[in-house]
Amino acid sequence: MGSLKIKVIPDVSLRTVCKPILRREFDNKLRSIINEMKEVMYNSGGVGIAASQVGISKRIIVIDISNSRDDPLILINPEYISIDGSIQSSIEGCLSVENFSARVLRLNRISVEGLNEFGEIINLKADGLLSACIQHECDHLNGVLFIDYLNTKETQKVVEST
Repeated sequence: MGSLKIKVIPDVSLRTVCKPILRREFDNKLRSIINEMKEVMYNSGGVGIAASQVGISKRIIVIDISNSRDDPLILINPEYISIDGSIQSSIEGCLSVENFSARVLRLNRISVEGLNEFGEIINLKADGLLSACIQHECDHLNGVLFIDYLNTKETQKVVEST
């Protein structure tokens, strides 16, 4: 395994707003970081990871909700294009918030645009689990954790466990 390690609360990198990847940064170094992020995500049993979770303040997310765990979605500089007003409720956990999960409300359908690891544009419509995962990981890029959506009592459980 590479040098990347998952940061856990209260690590300050989790509250950092990540910077966009510039065109000149689409190189082998970027692809190496993405490969390490995939490795960390798979080895940790996660379905998604954001660069800030491994201490890199760049707008990169990796998601794999496939049953076979071999179909990663890489989104660089993701931006929401449209959202659907309907809400879904699902249980979320996070590699950076150990041993805790809670019910979170998310938009059911979103459209997102980003770039792949080669700088090619990706336009994606997502619903259900994929929509929730994209929103969760994009929140990380803005220094937001899923626990920020919880009520005070639920958040206190997290604080007490760290």
